[in-house]
Amino acid sequence: MEEVENIRLEFLNILKIDHLWIMTSLVKLQLGNNIIEKIENLEMLVNLRELDLSFNNIEKIENLEELVKLEILLLFENRISVIENINTLTELMIFSIGNNRIDSWDNVRYSSDK
Repeated sequence: MEEVENIRLEFLNILKIDHLWIMTSLVKLQLGNNIIEKIENLEMLVNLRELDLSFNNIEKIENLEELVKLEILLLFENRISVIENINTLTELMIFSIGNNRIDSWDNVRYSSDK
């Protein structure tokens, strides 16, 4: 399990992200189209470059601090109302947040500086 780089678990009615800590080599994790309510238990996946949590029931962006290699974060079609807790994601190139409940874009700033 330590050597697995890609996992795709979609359309399985998964409620909670769990039991992934052994997969430290994971680079791509696709958990779209489930019923996940919270971003959690990902801190051991320090090599993750792509995370797809689209089409879930997530209300808050959280617990991503350790995923500093993350380049793609897909949170399309959730219940997120505030864009927050992504300051440590300095390698982020693609951030999909459409079709959520975001009222204000005031705290969003784009910078092309590296």
